[in-house]
Amino acid sequence: MCKERIERALDFKGIKKATWDPATKNLQVIYVPSKINEYRICELVAAAGHDTDAVKAKDEVYAELPFCCLYRDHDHSGMEDGKKSDH
Repeated sequence: MCKERIERALDFKGIKKATWDPATKNLQVIYVPSKINEYRICELVAAAGHDTDAVKAKDEVYAELPFCCLYRDHDHSGMEDGKKSDH
């Protein structure tokens, strides 16, 4: 669910392609620097509830994420990537 949410948040003018890899937790973005910058990309990701190195998601937005996507203080070591939670 995180992958879909992050990539959907980056369906934005100036962004050609955004790919989130859940296994590595890396986001690859191809964008047009004259239309959007890295900081604005981080703002878009944070607005979807996910922290970046540059911008932290608002707590109320983060709190609305499904349990399987809560990454700040939760241990998900027993969950498989892509497996839906009952929460």
